Amino acid sequence: MKKFVSTLAIVIAVSCFTSAAWGQAAGLGGGRTLKDPTTGQVKRPNAQAIVLKVLAQLNLTEDQKSKVKDLVKENRKAGAELRKSVLAGAVTKPEAQAKRKAMRAEYLKSIKAILTPEQAKQFDPLLKEEVKKAREAAANPAGGTTASGTKSGSG
Repeated sequence: MKKFVSTLAIVIAVSCFTSAAWGQAAGLGGGRTLKDPTTGQVKRPNAQAIVLKVLAQLNLTEDQKSKVKDLVKENRKAGAELRKSVLAGAVTKPEAQAKRKAMRAEYLKSIKAILTPEQAKQFDPLLKEEVKKAREAAANPAGGTTASGTKSGSG
């Protein structure tokens, strides 16, 4: 029994630390994890978390990271305001979807403006790959093999 409790404590601690590390995306600002450490349920990360994961792969400078953090804050604030408008009935869901799409396009344009030409060249293919992985993980939450032959749910 003691061994079981010790093992369980270690598993919980490791899952909490790895979830936090992935969520922070190299210090750029958080996001949702792919697996809920309390339930083990696989969740689809939000679009911003996917972008941050891609940016973490591009070896950003400290100046770039700072600019990205500012953009993330602005984007989250705008998203929260849009949600409030929908909840208040000031904006319909279809209108909100159109606004969200425009906001996302502007956000990505602003992100790309921060990147060097070489980083910008790598950004789109990496983003497409991460979006594909997230969709496959969401479509196959049990962690089985996807149509592309990769293991889903492995992040």
